[in-house]
Amino acid sequence: MVCASAVVAHSAVRLDELCVAVDGQREYSYSDKSAGFFYGMTGVDNWQDGNAGWNVAAKRVLADYQLSLDGNTLNKTCAETDVYPYKIVRKYKDATETMYLVDGKKVIVIDVVAPNAKKIGIALEGDNLISLPEQSGATAVCQPSLHKNKLVRIGAQDGSPVIVNGPLIEAGANSGGFVLTFGEDAESARLLSDAQKQWNDWILDRKDRMQKLVNSNSLMTNNDDLDKSMAWMMLTADELVTRQHGGWGIYAGFGVVICLLRCLEQCCVQDNLMWRKIFCCHLRNIKI
Repeated sequence: MVCASAVVAHSAVRLDELCVAVDGQREYSYSDKSAGFFYGMTGVDNWQDGNAGWNVAAKRVLADYQLSLDGNTLNKTCAETDVYPYKIVRKYKDATETMYLVDGKKVIVIDVVAPNAKKIGIALEGDNLISLPEQSGATAVCQPSLHKNKLVRIGAQDGSPVIVNGPLIEAGANSGGFVLTFGEDAESARLLSDAQKQWNDWILDRKDRMQKLVNSNSLMTNNDDLDKSMAWMMLTADELVTRQHGGWGIYAGFGVVICLLRCLEQCCVQDNLMWRKIFCCHLRNIKI
């Protein structure tokens, strides 16, 4: 319960106000509200955690990906990273990368802006998880070892051809970036074709869903940081409810949310400095 004196009338927090500028290493995750999620660590290249990367139906697909410009690797350790509820943005010296998942579809969109480059590249990572890419028409395909008869298909955002060069998949720098899809051969091809035409609309729909959730459950106080924290908690709890095993369920981390809610109650009702510090400490461990 929040004391009435602490409640003020103003508009709900906007998603783009929830940006967390990350300094150093910090875990993050995004779910697609269905069977997939991506779990990573900022400021690290080739993170070796046993659950890292793209997971679908509780099985890993790949551990991570590495981008390049004109054959030169972009190191995540050198990137400035901003995390939002619906995207993660990495700012390198010569490029900006934005990664999105979309609701209800086995799709990852990686937007790359590199105005001075001629070619952009992506390499999928994961020893014993994902095969080297093979050319498949204007796209590339990789075989995930834990998913029988399934493929990861990689294409350029704008539909232009990608070229396989060893472990690297390359496209023109003006292509906009890459789209990764998962499924059987025909399914992955259809998803890629649809995504190349509709990915921006899908992301806007996802962002709109999240904003409506915040708006419809808005609990506003006279503390802007607390308002943002509550919005993050709400979105985090919602993200945990997925269909990894077919039906709706909570896949992980609900204990963290319960703990955050208990801390929040103490912050609001007792205005206790100790509980505020505990709350902020737990907030650093939420799954985005």
